Amino acid sequence: KTPPKIRINLSNQSGPSLRDVGIFLLLTTSKSMKSSELKERFAQSFKDSPDELEGYTYEKIFNRAEQVDTQDNMAIFEIERHQAILGDTYVRGRGMASYITYWPRFAFDVTTGIRTALPEMREREVEIDHDGLADIWTFDMSFDCTRLDDGRIKIDELCGGDRAILSDASEVRGFVESIADSWDPAEQLSNELSDDLSNEEIERHAVQLRRCFIEELEQLAKDAWKECENEEIV
Repeated sequence: KTPPKIRINLSNQSGPSLRDVGIFLLLTTSKSMKSSELKERFAQSFKDSPDELEGYTYEKIFNRAEQVDTQDNMAIFEIERHQAILGDTYVRGRGMASYITYWPRFAFDVTTGIRTALPEMREREVEIDHDGLADIWTFDMSFDCTRLDDGRIKIDELCGGDRAILSDASEVRGFVESIADSWDPAEQLSNELSDDLSNEEIERHAVQLRRCFIEELEQLAKDAWKECENEEIV
């Protein structure tokens, strides 16, 4: 598509204004230049200030930046970013179980190459994997079972030091629920995500997180119980 013609009054002794030149360059450059080339110039501008988007390489910025608007001689870009939440962490090569997606916004002056940070416009998106978080939260937790002289089993959670003496494996559920009672997922959700989730959403996630946490703990405890029984058979 042919770029629109821009009339610049050259009869003015002072010459065309910087704004006129900027608009002309933006319209002609952004339309005649491949969008990837303009995005490359934008991504290149971060090489001189890598701290502005910590953890992002030139390649990541180039791949995730999107031109979303044009204002005078400015090309407006957004960059998709992800922030781990609720105890999750980013590990190269592994997807995060729970994270926020947000889009930092920048104005890129095509005449000077200067980049300016703008307020974010898009609503942040929250992704919570309840099962994945339960795996993360119980990663350092483990149980040890010992048969006592009276036939009951002493079960210890080795990370937090919780202990119970149980008569039957059916009592394991109550023990791990008592461990979960010391932690309030709704409070953690409120502390981290009150700006992104409604009270109803926080309560719904809290119920699911507690359920998954207890189920994961119960499986760990029952595995330890079964191992104790198997050692007695041997």
